[in-house]
Amino acid sequence: MDKENKIIIIKDGQEVICDIYYSFISDETNKGYVAYSDHSKDENGNENIYMGSFDPTVGYETLENVSDEREIAMFNDVLEKIKENL
Repeated sequence: MDKENKIIIIKDGQEVICDIYYSFISDETNKGYVAYSDHSKDENGNENIYMGSFDPTVGYETLENVSDEREIAMFNDVLEKIKENL
């Protein structure tokens, strides 16, 4: 397993290995953000992709939930730009 592209989260009391799809550090918020998936599916069969924020001086050890609407919008903008460049 390539640790650079994986994180471990606790889901329903169990450790789950997730793939990191993208991460970046925002100069605006001085936080890091990561998009990751445990490859679970929603009710429509789409893969669940989650986002979290982290302290870039520490790394992914502690992910925080992102609930600020501005941060969510910024994260979605970055993901849209990535899609455009694929």
